[in-house]
Amino acid sequence: MQTRFRLSVVLFIAAVAVFSSCSKKNNKEGRYIPGTATAVFMLNGESVSNKLSWNEMKENGILNKVDSSMEDYAKAAFENPENTGIDLKKNLVLFFENDSLGGYVVLEGSIKDAAKFKAFNSKAFKGAAETEKNDIHIINTPKVTSTWDKEKFVVLIDMPKSNRNFGNPDGARPTGKRDNVQTATGIYELSESKSMGYNEKFTELVGKAGDIHFFVNSAAIYEDNPASSMLGMTKMGDLYKDAAFTGIANFDNGKINIDMKSYVGKQLSDLYKKYSDVKVNTDMIKRIPSKDIAALFAMNVKPEGIKEFITTLGLDGLVNLSIAKLGLTLDDCVKALKGDFVMAVSDIKKDSLGSPEVNAIFSASVADKGSFNKLTELINNMKKQNTDAEKYFYYTLNNDYFTAGNKETVDKYMSGGSNNNYSFLDKASGSSFIFYVNLQTVMNAMKPANNKDSLDMASYDLAAKTWENILMTGGGFKDGGTNMHAEINFMDKNTNSLKQLNSFMGSWKKIDDEKRLARDKWMNDVMAADSIAMTIPTK
Repeated sequence: MQTRFRLSVVLFIAAVAVFSSCSKKNNKEGRYIPGTATAVFMLNGESVSNKLSWNEMKENGILNKVDSSMEDYAKAAFENPENTGIDLKKNLVLFFENDSLGGYVVLEGSIKDAAKFKAFNSKAFKGAAETEKNDIHIINTPKVTSTWDKEKFVVLIDMPKSNRNFGNPDGARPTGKRDNVQTATGIYELSESKSMGYNEKFTELVGKAGDIHFFVNSAAIYEDNPASSMLGMTKMGDLYKDAAFTGIANFDNGKINIDMKSYVGKQLSDLYKKYSDVKVNTDMIKRIPSKDIAALFAMNVKPEGIKEFITTLGLDGLVNLSIAKLGLTLDDCVKALKGDFVMAVSDIKKDSLGSPEVNAIFSASVADKGSFNKLTELINNMKKQNTDAEKYFYYTLNNDYFTAGNKETVDKYMSGGSNNNYSFLDKASGSSFIFYVNLQTVMNAMKPANNKDSLDMASYDLAAKTWENILMTGGGFKDGGTNMHAEINFMDKNTNSLKQLNSFMGSWKKIDDEKRLARDKWMNDVMAADSIAMTIPTK
């Protein structure tokens, strides 16, 4: 009986251990990245190389061409990067780390051919001795430490000035010298529990497919920022504890898709949850009396949430004291505003002198017109101090909206006659903010005059046939953070955006090189003319 009891206890403990280990989310991608890393960028070698070959990159002209001055190992690497011994089909990771001695950056990845990697390093760091410790090969120079074993490589670059304010509020540079060899080799022995492998936010990030993943440790950046000591009297540090910003970029056909997520501390998360159920007022956007919007920003935010955020920081007294000089209080602002805001620039055209003219408009929803009158009184007092203000700043107020801008545009907006269902609104359904730029409209306003240099026109034509628009949406609080999405749209919808970006950069560089040659020729001609003029005798 006792034996059965002991066996049951053992099985119970084993089951708990297995369950505990399984319930802890982890990942293999962050196994050799310190959990304290300030920022991490991970390139999916397989997906990126499938979308853009090395030969295509070489042909675009951005990379330096092979010439006689290059050493053989560099020529071989340029012709085929696999000659370095790196496995380009595996992930490449770049991470930054700050410490009391400044900071360093690390590039790490997988080894495909250890002999090739060793040969490449021996030639790249000519004269530096190779040592070995615990099956880890090491080549150390004053700035760069390259290490590798049979499976992976870790290359550390010292950046002693990257964090000069760490622990030094007076801005003094850190003193001392890091043991770069020990730091680099220590990554191989990094405890899994202290790595990004056990970071749940990083696990969620790399669990989703992407060409590029990035992770920013917002909390660490805040702590390292010397300005944070100035805010020590507030609760900012507690609010941003465990804060992070993550993102995934995908080079899809016709667009670059970027999905981002912002995490904050528990207290701020609770605040976001409380006030995050808001959506952009699309009716306010549709009222804009123009079909040619160049740029737009719209958002919905609860004024009560802003007040609570300021109060949570302990800054409500300071804010009230500051705006009291204007005859306002925080409560006045909360009572006046409903929380909907729209700003837009439209109808860009050139005047007779070639300068751009635009229609700009700002509109805010009104919660209480009587309270909003306090804000308009402030505006009126400012306008009285500038006699020209009326020409450039016209506004009107009713029970629903406060709108400012060009008089004709404002009057049309307030009349409500327009109902423009812009195409980008379909992609912004349910978002708490929208940011949109029509690159075609903006570039058209910058189109060179016909008498301008042909190279300027070539630059314009290249950009105009490449870029379409940028759209960013998001908001709301879900799964522990605020989610956002951005897309950069290309004119060509059938080719993957990485190929298009590569082609654009190569063509742009070619035009820029021609411009540089033309400038150099012009300068040489001017100098030659000046030289001749100086040799002509005067009477």
